[in-house]
Amino acid sequence: MKKFTFVLYGLFLLSFLLTNKSYAFSPSDVPGLTAWYKPESLQQLNNNDPISNWPDSSSNGYTLEQATSSKQPFYYTAAGINGFPTVRFEGNQELKLNGNLCNNLSNQVTLFVVTRPLNDEAYNIVDTNPLSDTWWRYDGDGTSYPGVFRPDRVDRMSAMPNAGAHIFTLESGINYSFYKDRVLQNSVGGNFSCGDIFGIGGMSGGKTLVGDISEVIVYDSILSDTDRTNIESYLYGKYFATTPTPPPSPVPTPTPPPPSFLPSDVPGLTAWYKPESLQLNDNDAVSTWSDSSGNGYTLQQLISSEQPTYTTLGINGLPTITFSGGQELKLNGNLCNSLSNQASLFVVTRPLNATNYNVVDTNPATDSYWRFNVYGNSYLGVFRLNRAAQFNSMPTSGTHIFTLNSGTSYSFYVDSVEQYSLDGNFSCGDIFGIGGLSGGKPLVGDISEIIVYDSALSDTDRTNVGNYLYRKYINIAPSVNIIPSVSLNEDNTYSYTGSFTDPDSFSWTAIVNYGDGSGIQSLPLSGTNFTLNHVYQDNGSYSATVFVTDTQGSEGTKTTTVTVNNVPPSVEAITVSMNPIQINTATTVSANFTDQGVLDTHTAVWNWGDGNTSSGTITETSGSGSVSDSHIYTSSGVYLITLTVTDKDGGVETETFQYLSVYSPTPQGLFSAGQKFTSPVGAYTQNPSLTGNIFFGLSYKYQETVPVGNRQFSMDFNAADFHFYASSINTLVISNGIGTLTGTGTINESGTYNFLVTGSESANTIRIQIKDALGNKIYDTQLGSPDTAIPTTAVTAGNVLAH
Repeated sequence: MKKFTFVLYGLFLLSFLLTNKSYAFSPSDVPGLTAWYKPESLQQLNNNDPISNWPDSSSNGYTLEQATSSKQPFYYTAAGINGFPTVRFEGNQELKLNGNLCNNLSNQVTLFVVTRPLNDEAYNIVDTNPLSDTWWRYDGDGTSYPGVFRPDRVDRMSAMPNAGAHIFTLESGINYSFYKDRVLQNSVGGNFSCGDIFGIGGMSGGKTLVGDISEVIVYDSILSDTDRTNIESYLYGKYFATTPTPPPSPVPTPTPPPPSFLPSDVPGLTAWYKPESLQLNDNDAVSTWSDSSGNGYTLQQLISSEQPTYTTLGINGLPTITFSGGQELKLNGNLCNSLSNQASLFVVTRPLNATNYNVVDTNPATDSYWRFNVYGNSYLGVFRLNRAAQFNSMPTSGTHIFTLNSGTSYSFYVDSVEQYSLDGNFSCGDIFGIGGLSGGKPLVGDISEIIVYDSALSDTDRTNVGNYLYRKYINIAPSVNIIPSVSLNEDNTYSYTGSFTDPDSFSWTAIVNYGDGSGIQSLPLSGTNFTLNHVYQDNGSYSATVFVTDTQGSEGTKTTTVTVNNVPPSVEAITVSMNPIQINTATTVSANFTDQGVLDTHTAVWNWGDGNTSSGTITETSGSGSVSDSHIYTSSGVYLITLTVTDKDGGVETETFQYLSVYSPTPQGLFSAGQKFTSPVGAYTQNPSLTGNIFFGLSYKYQETVPVGNRQFSMDFNAADFHFYASSINTLVISNGIGTLTGTGTINESGTYNFLVTGSESANTIRIQIKDALGNKIYDTQLGSPDTAIPTTAVTAGNVLAH
């Protein structure tokens, strides 16, 4: 499937009166520059001069010129984009190049355009086939900037950026992917094709441009991320007064895949010999080594009766071609003849002898070019360029990556570090050989991979290929030490200081996925140590994974389990009226609650104590809130109110209120009791074994809504010298022949104590309970029973009336 990358810079900025600037980086620094139309090439014109042609600054000569329009765009400087010269189009104007540029573009193209539209309607920027109204066209949408890329009218986007500065990117492979400011907006099916016209401005379809174009750059290749970023920075620095805030970095997936870079991602791949292409058994003879580049430059046995052998577990556990001397695989003519005078060569090799040897020959008869020699006990080190130079200080023996980059000069690298550079250009004889026989330098050792490019690679591409080989054959990935599992409560902070080891790198980056949906987070490093620090807001079992990546791209990971426990809610005291409530009257009851689980939600249930329950009405934020409801009691009595709050994970907390008094204000309501009962064993808590007669008396009734005492409650326990006298009444409730009286009083005429008296008229029984201000029981005839229990102590002299 064809692949196309389209990067559009749309500028809606106001003009800035800035002077021209110089930039160290130039688009010509990136390989594959095909056409470059820049305003500086029009400096010979004056303001408002018509433009009959726009020269190509790439030196390829693809000049744009007036083609189908009788009206030419004009040139001006005073109000150009950011003070730079600009080509102004006022409609029905176009600069075109017929045939050559489109015809010479491959199916991998990158395009940059700097433009500022002055109309609010659809318009062309670049056309490659205007008659079919397709390809490289952006449409305006009202007052918003153009944003619809129309591949064969497959798709339109209605949501466009507002007027202003944006980066637009199109990638065309299996799908067209449209980006705004590097964020994917939409993707549709289709592939790229160029017609026979390359036009700037555009006239077809009623979509004439009214606006400015300052710069157009075309590459006949898919650029690396580094090269594209460099060009973006060049254009932003040139045409923007203020560089836009860069977009957020893409978030890595929780388990990043192996590095996806392949040598075939770099343009110019000519031959690629890799061990994976040899599906042989150990010690099998290697008579041919196929070319994985797709160009078909197969190496095969040529002049030797002996053949190298295949080793399954070779360098770094990968397959290897093993040479034991006097063996060579060669390809006559085609490969060398097809290479230009700019070439790059990568070799992964491990010698097993300590003498000079050949690795790759291109002209063994003259003993020159692409040859590596070993000196003494040190590993291969001399790349012999027409015998121009030799190295005496080489790496020690082991596995290494050797790189030659030949452009205007030869540069020789060992493990990505430049060792030597000298003037000269590349020349290849009629033989490309692996292993080598000439000059008494047969190889004893292994070769695992050879990659050949028909170009001098950029620093970025050479580094990417080198890192690919380093990861594969040499580099040891970081090893993250064990991170112990841990258990903690929700909304608590998980903290742990961990470490990793890596014997062959000195710089790393790290990220962590805590596994709770919070996403990938950067993990600062202190040497080879890191500190995990994260608040888990909800209960569950989470897999936290640390990823450490070295400078070569190899990655080490370690996962631990974090168990987060649910914490039940905490319910505060129930708030309700402290005064008795009249029957058939609504009373409001409420309580607050909190929960450590800020993501928890809750339900509540009220038990009103009269046989009725109801769901609570909850108001909450971040796991905490309140419950507030009302209830109508239809019968007088003393009621225990219970509130149960449950979080979404099943955590439960209960709070009670003791007691709500409900009365019926009838005139005949009377609670009267006296005279004597026997104090049960244990009733007097200060001397539980003490027993004896208790003399008591009380007489209360309701006067309208207020309980009035004809005789204040009193109790005398002479055996204990214990005398209680009521001083105030809180509640009087008479229900079903049982009277309940609460209030406060004194013991032996001092202090303040709470009392509860209940009496049953039908059973002629009494209960008396006295507590101090802290709730400690001083006296209770039914110690251990709830306050609502039916009275059980018999009145031995006297009667109980409750009606």
